[in-house]
Amino acid sequence: VVERRQLRSYLLQGRWFAGTSPLTEDGLELLRSLPIFEVYPDPTVLPDSAPKPTTTAAATNAPLPSPLAAPSSASSSSSTAAAAAVSAPSSAQLIQPALRHFMALDPSRHRLAPPDTDPRVLSSAFLRTDSPAEETVLERYMGISRLGHPELLLQHVGPRAIDLPRDALMFYVAGLLGRLVDVAVRAGPAASAEAQRLREALSEYPVIPTASPAGDLRRASELHDPRVAVLTSLLPPDSAFFPAALLAAPNAMATTTPTAATTTIAATTVNIPQAPARLLDALGLLGMARAVDLRVLLTAANALQTDHAAWSAPAAPAAAATAAAAAVAASVTEASLLSRARALLKQLEQWAAQYGTGTGAGRNENPKEAWAQLAALSWCPVLREAPEPGVPWAARQPLLAPPRVVRPPADAWLVGATLHIVERPVGQALQAALGWNVTPRVSVLAAQLIEMGRLHAYQLKRIAPAEAPVEAAPAASLETAVPATTESTAVAGDAGSGNANASVAEGSDVHRSSTVALEATGKPATSVTAIAEDVEATALAKSIDSAVHKLYNALSAAVDGPEGDLVAMSFERPDSPCVWVGAGFVLPGVAALRSEGDFRPYLWVVPEPLHQYVRLLALMGVMERFTAQHYASGLAAIATAAGGSPLDDDSLALALQLADCAADALATHGRPMGPFFVPDAAGVMTPSPELFFNDAEWLDARGIEMAHGALPQSTAEALGVRSLRYAHEVEAQLTAALPCPSPAELRERLGIPTPQAQAQADAAPSPSISPEDAASTFLFELLEVADALGLRTVRLVLDARQHPAQSLLQPALAAFQGPALCVVLPEVALSTEDLAALLCSRAQPPSVRGRTTAYSAGLQSAFLVSELLQVVSGNSTYMFDPSGTYLGAGGAGAATGSASVTRGRGASGGSGGATPRAKQYVHVSSDLLSTFADQFVVWSFADGYDIRSHVNATLLRLPLRRSSPAAAAGTAAAARERGGTAAPTAAGGRGLRGGGLAVATLESVETALRKFAVHVPRSLLFL
Repeated sequence: VVERRQLRSYLLQGRWFAGTSPLTEDGLELLRSLPIFEVYPDPTVLPDSAPKPTTTAAATNAPLPSPLAAPSSASSSSSTAAAAAVSAPSSAQLIQPALRHFMALDPSRHRLAPPDTDPRVLSSAFLRTDSPAEETVLERYMGISRLGHPELLLQHVGPRAIDLPRDALMFYVAGLLGRLVDVAVRAGPAASAEAQRLREALSEYPVIPTASPAGDLRRASELHDPRVAVLTSLLPPDSAFFPAALLAAPNAMATTTPTAATTTIAATTVNIPQAPARLLDALGLLGMARAVDLRVLLTAANALQTDHAAWSAPAAPAAAATAAAAAVAASVTEASLLSRARALLKQLEQWAAQYGTGTGAGRNENPKEAWAQLAALSWCPVLREAPEPGVPWAARQPLLAPPRVVRPPADAWLVGATLHIVERPVGQALQAALGWNVTPRVSVLAAQLIEMGRLHAYQLKRIAPAEAPVEAAPAASLETAVPATTESTAVAGDAGSGNANASVAEGSDVHRSSTVALEATGKPATSVTAIAEDVEATALAKSIDSAVHKLYNALSAAVDGPEGDLVAMSFERPDSPCVWVGAGFVLPGVAALRSEGDFRPYLWVVPEPLHQYVRLLALMGVMERFTAQHYASGLAAIATAAGGSPLDDDSLALALQLADCAADALATHGRPMGPFFVPDAAGVMTPSPELFFNDAEWLDARGIEMAHGALPQSTAEALGVRSLRYAHEVEAQLTAALPCPSPAELRERLGIPTPQAQAQADAAPSPSISPEDAASTFLFELLEVADALGLRTVRLVLDARQHPAQSLLQPALAAFQGPALCVVLPEVALSTEDLAALLCSRAQPPSVRGRTTAYSAGLQSAFLVSELLQVVSGNSTYMFDPSGTYLGAGGAGAATGSASVTRGRGASGGSGGATPRAKQYVHVSSDLLSTFADQFVVWSFADGYDIRSHVNATLLRLPLRRSSPAAAAGTAAAARERGGTAAPTAAGGRGLRGGGLAVATLESVETALRKFAVHVPRSLLFL
């Protein structure tokens, strides 16, 4: 290496190229071909992004050249020699790597760098020389070009800036910035041209090191002046939008490791001052932001969103000490984010107040696009707790949110359930710029109203039993929406005008009503706590009332707009309490605009000030006046509040008044869905179909649930209470008792052992039959019955519908208005004797019409599937209830005391000693079909047969239950909606289920039918 350098130094002496005998072109070409020209090594890409010096003090005897000083040959050679001596164990091992930097001269590729360039940013395209004299010879005689600073940056440093050592790039850029300042102050065209080229070169590539720990590079136009306090309040100190610390404050180098490079550069900085102001001024000439404008604010918002997302990301589980440190760090980060967000909000408010949404001072920026981007970024500080008690509020609130889902604090009552609220009020100009001055969307307002109604729904208080002393009413609380003191301010209007409007009283009226309410609850009116609670409740009621008016007004205005359909859809569900009545929110189904009476707290009249929103209220379902459905709801609410206890005198009087109004409304509005609840003789609210009114005093009414004596017979009859006289006539004329097998007989004939028998035999319990096997057994035995009857066709129908359950022969039959397995045996109408033979014959196997069902248990296997067998044949309907649960007392059969005569032999019912029952109803040419319409609508599955006339077929119906609790609950709810009541199950000690009977479900029957369709053709071969 040394010899090659010495040879190059000798051959590049100026005397060989000047004088009387200079080198010829052949001599120059020969000189160029010698491998004695040394190039700089290519920069090594560091494995991480942290700035690292290329050499250390231990491996360097002399410092590297400064950015603004020309490299000296002595320092270069001594440095190379010292490095070789320290790091090389033997010269033989390193001779080849050292020689690879020596090569022949290529004028088309090799260049000379500017004299004041840091060698660490140069590559193998640049020649290393030992003296300025060598550079002169190379440039003048050997055809080597010297690049200027702009060209070096554009052609070499800029494209490779990301791969250069950060400290080297930093000092190189500092030198360029200092040169830019020096050139800019000079006069003359040449200086002006060089300054322009430097600006263009420095702006072409992102080469400015930033304060980011990752060592990001940016263009000067993307940076912000760290001397401006406003800018430092918007961005963190280690932001990638501030220049690196060595550019902003070279004195920071004192805190770094004192390597040879930094020592030399620090010394050079002292000798050739590069004060922070000069470098930052140079960045300012290149477009670095020095004042607030929209671009700066948009940059700050973007940085906030990025930092907020990183802060919100869930962290991996850590040890306790680490977790504590992480919590402290998170708290510091949170404080920093909030500080920056608040500063940004302040600056945006000032900018909007000065320039609005137009173009202001500063760099060019599309204001409309900038504001749109600002509205979409998560930078806005929001409240994390409700600003007032009672405001519908989301459970979890972020630290920062995009302004498009944020509203000012004045809108907290209008949007708090779905949107966020900015920390503090802001000016009108900023509200307009961010879109906060427009009315929130209909979906937001509707969701707020629904959530407010849910949160502040009026809660019915339990009615104390009539026998017990009435306890003091509970204290008012937010759980009952608006407290009872507010309810007392819902003053009824003039009764003569037909209004009972509730409104929030003010002033002395509020205080007077509050005092009365406090005394009613047993609290002294002078109690400081009670007065404070009353004041809070009144303030809450006023806030809700004000919010309701705003919400109703905005939604009413939207009814006729493009979002009118959305308004209607938002209130389609009838179970949303969204009607404000002063004492809380109630369902639209219990409110009306006008009423002839005061039925609070079970039916409500909309306050007069809200009548201006009549169209919106109509969309919610609020009607002009109360209908029969409203009165039915009011009676049901009284029943719910009583909880099965007798009513007190006031509640009983109100229930009787509602019953009278309901009877009067039936003629105008028709019968509602579901039963009416009326008080029985003991004052307990009971579904009307379960009660009788005594219009035949000579009949024995023992064991019969009678309606309350104060309930008029006309009202009772209109509401569905049954006539004792008519029930007697139906039982006596249209009903006949039939034999019915008991559960024990069924188990015996179907070969199902009882648990008691298994226990006595000291045998292990045999597994009970599965639901699918039970259904399959019935289907195949039904096939044998059909064969014995000589049928060629059997129709099977799986009816999954839920039928109405109000007008039934027995209230307990409501449980069987759901899914059922239905069978049509065409062209054979079984008589009473035929059915008895198939169900109750002791013969094994049974016979029908002289023919024996060789392998079948007849229709007895139907009770493997269902608790109840329903049959229509000829002119009659038959029902068989082996458990005696559903055709028992409480219906028409109990009226005479003899109508429930049973001819079932042997054991008692399925549980509790109940007697098996079976009944025949002659429905043709009677009013049973109209009086008990819901009972007979279930036979609509039989296409081609009209049960209003003689049916030349036998129709079987086996009601089914559902397997899943959710499905069963849905069936029960549907039954209640249609007026029925869910019957007790075996789990409650009643019914046929258990012990291997009535085990099939809708799902198991559906599976069995699919398999039956596959196997039945083969089964027919053996019949």
